[in-house]
Amino acid sequence: NLAWLYATGPYSFRHPEEALKLALKAASINPAPDILDTLAEAYFVNGRYADAVSIIDEAIAEGGNMRTYLLKQKDKFEKALTGDMRST
Repeated sequence: NLAWLYATGPYSFRHPEEALKLALKAASINPAPDILDTLAEAYFVNGRYADAVSIIDEAIAEGGNMRTYLLKQKDKFEKALTGDMRST
């Protein structure tokens, strides 16, 4: 949860590098879809778009009832990867 706050919270709470560090640790312990989503978001806020897409694909494969949300996340990451952030 702290990794998500560091990645997406109000500007004063944002710490992208720390978000990635915490998300990597959490995913190594429990690679559940919600944790993989946090890891993908942490990659995204650190400008590592290809890594974000790769990880979100793993989350989608396991996503269950999160599938629709995860697919929206993938679209956001792919747009960043291709440089098309107009509709994000």
